[in-house]
Amino acid sequence: MVSLHGKKVLIVGGSSGIGLATAGLLLEAGAKVVIVGRSQTKLDLAREGFSLYAENVEGYALDMMDELQVKQFFDQRIKQFDHLVISASETSLVDFKESEMETVKGLFASKFFGPYQLVKHAAPWLSNEGSVTLFSGAAAFKPAKETVVLGSVNAAVTFLGQALAFELSPIRVNVVSPGIIDTPAHSSMDVTTRNQFFEHVASVLPVNRIGTAEDVAESVLYLIRNGFSTGSVLHVDGGHSIV
Repeated sequence: MVSLHGKKVLIVGGSSGIGLATAGLLLEAGAKVVIVGRSQTKLDLAREGFSLYAENVEGYALDMMDELQVKQFFDQRIKQFDHLVISASETSLVDFKESEMETVKGLFASKFFGPYQLVKHAAPWLSNEGSVTLFSGAAAFKPAKETVVLGSVNAAVTFLGQALAFELSPIRVNVVSPGIIDTPAHSSMDVTTRNQFFEHVASVLPVNRIGTAEDVAESVLYLIRNGFSTGSVLHVDGGHSIV
């Protein structure tokens, strides 16, 4: 297993949810963490929560959809580092028959093209012993109503990760595919609806519960530390893909 002590890890989407939980585990493992997001305010709050590791955590605002900004970010500010985790994206269920193409394009831009250009401009600065971790999702592997768009973009990310494992070798590239996870991504739902949804999902999963950000963060830590894992898709879905 690869030691993380003193390693520099960049987490895009690190100010909340899975990214934030991942940052916490990495700091505990001795890594130096750079959390990146769109909101400097959220980044500052996240850093305050890691006060015990203040000297090992940095936070920078970045619009990953702005390619020039992304390139300059790596070339001028970050430069050499060891591991890249991209958990930032916007996801939602879309009724195919009623879908607006701008919405469809927006989801692909957020979850596919954003990570694509992040990896493109990060790769020259990544250590050859380093890794990239991307995020797909259970919808890519188990079709259901209103998952045409979400499943398609997740499938695209899955292939991207596996193809990049060849393209960027010896840098390792892996994909995490979460199921239903209790994160701020569901905050747009009212509390009653969200709780009913979580209870229903938990009732049909073999593990009888939904996932937590920490569940997924543990899988990211594993992929970063396991030097023999590349081109992998790690399903962290409570059995969602088999029910």
